[in-house]
Amino acid sequence: MSAPRTHGARSQKAVSRRAGYVKQAVLKPLALVQRDLSPADRYRLNEWAKAAAIVYLIDAWVSERGLLDEKGRPPGFMPAYLAARNSAARLYSRLEPHLLKAAAEKEGKGGKLADVLGEYRKGEAKHDH
Repeated sequence: MSAPRTHGARSQKAVSRRAGYVKQAVLKPLALVQRDLSPADRYRLNEWAKAAAIVYLIDAWVSERGLLDEKGRPPGFMPAYLAARNSAARLYSRLEPHLLKAAAEKEGKGGKLADVLGEYRKGEAKHDH
């Protein structure tokens, strides 16, 4: 199977599908579902997940094809990619306290939430280049 011709980050269907996986990856370890969040927190989660999905899709494409073309030039999507990475980081920093609060309220205590989020952050750091 050959590498995909495009990264898919401009496809609403591909981004939505990946965003669903991204949301599951952060909610499941905290034993949360979206209805446990306030409407504003669901909005934050959705916006962060879309940005994180774009980053994921482009990262996957780059890992298959490489970052530079045959002339040593980066792809034209780099400004959009960097903007998505910046947005994902900013949005997650705003989302995280709300996730912690929702999980603590649902469990009645904070428990191991900091450990769970720490593990999640370690996974995210693997994608930093």
